[in-house]
Amino acid sequence: MYLILDVQTLTTLNLHGIRIGANGARYLAEGLMNNTSLTTLNISDCLIGDTGIQHIATMLQNNMAIAILNINYNEISANGIQYLANALQSNTTLTTLDIGGNHFGDEGIVYIADVLRSNKTLTELYLAANDIGENGVKYLCDALEHNTVTIIPYSSTLTIVDISDTEISDEGVSYLTNVLRNNRTLTTLKLEQNNIEDTGAQHLADGLRNNITLTKLTLAGNPIGDDGVHHLTDALRDNKALTTLDLSYSNIEAKGILCIADILKHNTVALILLLCFSYSFSAILKDACGIAFGIQ
Repeated sequence: MYLILDVQTLTTLNLHGIRIGANGARYLAEGLMNNTSLTTLNISDCLIGDTGIQHIATMLQNNMAIAILNINYNEISANGIQYLANALQSNTTLTTLDIGGNHFGDEGIVYIADVLRSNKTLTELYLAANDIGENGVKYLCDALEHNTVTIIPYSSTLTIVDISDTEISDEGVSYLTNVLRNNRTLTTLKLEQNNIEDTGAQHLADGLRNNITLTKLTLAGNPIGDDGVHHLTDALRDNKALTTLDLSYSNIEAKGILCIADILKHNTVALILLLCFSYSFSAILKDACGIAFGIQ
């Protein structure tokens, strides 16, 4: 481990799936403590646990080079996230953090939220497959409203947030409304595989109407249905920023397809819609707006 990390030209280290455990994390952290060349570290699915992340956190308080850190699926609990959060309070180089799949719940999100209130360098945050629920997304949204660049009101540092598969329902999405209304830097919001229905889609639509920066919204695998699609497409009449909307596997039927067809006729933005529906529905879409798709 030390021989590798002494090579000052190494910029990326990928140990994904290698079960180094807590001891391996300790050796790795010691080797990286004063390393100045490594900028990307992937130790996902390495079984480092809370003890291992404590070593990594100590390293992050000293290392001034690592910008991208992937520690997803490592059996890290809220206690481990607390170690990481404490380190991030003073770290000024990490820009991308993936802590998905660790199931640290809303208690862990409290620690991450505290970091976001003060950290001004993190731009990408991946929290997928953590059971944060409604309370967790509330803590996160409150922090996002405070994670701002002082000279630019409502301008946060985060550009990508992934809270897919985190047990969020309509109530949780309601907390995102103000974030979408006011945020000036978030470009990608991933909400896949949650339990967002038509009411949640309406909350998102309310936030999207005047949003000027979000370009990608993914809602795949949420049962938003036709009514939810109606709310979202109606918001797109006012929104001029969104260019990618993923509605695949969202319980959309004929009524929703017609809403999509209508907005494609009138929307002036080059919108990419990711959909999954039967051949008969694709025929409806073709008949309704063949010109919009360039179909003769």
